Amino acid sequence: MSSGARWAAAEPAAPAPDRAVASADGGEPPIGPPPGAPPEGATPDGEDSPEDDALDPEAQAAIDEALARKEARRRTWARRRKRVKDALVLALKVIVVVVLLTVVIFFDRIVHSVYPGEIGVLWSRFLGGTQLNADTAPAAPAAPAAAPAAEN
Repeated sequence: MSSGARWAAAEPAAPAPDRAVASADGGEPPIGPPPGAPPEGATPDGEDSPEDDALDPEAQAAIDEALARKEARRRTWARRRKRVKDALVLALKVIVVVVLLTVVIFFDRIVHSVYPGEIGVLWSRFLGGTQLNADTAPAAPAAPAAAPAAEN
């Protein structure tokens, strides 16, 4: 490994044996890592050990509980949406059945047949009232006829 390798923080390593004992000259033990050594608790090439990602059991339990609550809320809203959708579908089916039943019951009052040899008159509420000839559009009312001029 080159001396320029990058080091990433990881689990703290056990203290080096030379740090626990006094130096050979009888002085104090050295402070800090030896020159060129990686920082304490680092792994080479920035690779994290799997233990670094592990949480303490209390934190993991809190996360699991929060995820369980979120999933429960999602399931609750999904059930509510399904109930509302089912109620709307049922209401739509009931409305369709009522409209169809009304049309079937009142069909003879809605549709009038004029058979050959019979005379019928078409009356339209919004398109000019009574039409004597169904092939033509309603005509504008005729202007009153002028009185003939008297000859003397």
